[in-house]
Amino acid sequence: MQGKQGQVRRGVVLALIGLLACGCTGFKSGQVKPDTAVKAGPPVVYIHPRGDIGWDKKVGVLPFLVPDNIGQAQGLRVAALFKDVLLGQRVFRTVEQLATPYGTLREALDLGRANGLDYVLAGQLGTVFEGSEFGGAQVEVSVRLLAVATGDTVWYLEQAVNQKIDYPEVGFLARLAAISSPPPIRTSGAPSPVPNMLARVATDMAGVMAGGEIR
Repeated sequence: MQGKQGQVRRGVVLALIGLLACGCTGFKSGQVKPDTAVKAGPPVVYIHPRGDIGWDKKVGVLPFLVPDNIGQAQGLRVAALFKDVLLGQRVFRTVEQLATPYGTLREALDLGRANGLDYVLAGQLGTVFEGSEFGGAQVEVSVRLLAVATGDTVWYLEQAVNQKIDYPEVGFLARLAAISSPPPIRTSGAPSPVPNMLARVATDMAGVMAGGEIR
């Protein structure tokens, strides 16, 4: 049974990656080898609840705050990703997406009260660097789950994901081989690695909140 649920969750996440990749027109990247490694440490948990906070609660996911070089629409798409992952992993029974932007945590709480929610998820993209045709993409995300009734932070997590830089071979043997078999030219226009990296973060963070696992 657990194996089937795991396959369903993986399928959901893969579908979300595709949707986010289609929607994230602001994310551009050069072509990178498919096997270029992505390194992701576990989410760093700064604040966590001491006990079960209730599966049957209503949670609203606010638009993510994004760097100045990224359009605000991306914040809505990242929020949609987190909403669907939280639902897919059954972290909470009811998860809604809120489209109204906010500037402070107090405004976030006000939106939660106005929508009759128990918690609001306020997230931020601290760093989004898409790298180059050789890789090197970076993503840093932080999320804060706030209790609407008290204003307390229930969860506060951060996670960073980095893509390995695929440096070209410049040694003597590589140059010798290139004489008879030139390496393919790397061109721009390939799908951005950022949506996959964001989906990884959303899945990892949801897993921590669902299981209460502290790493």
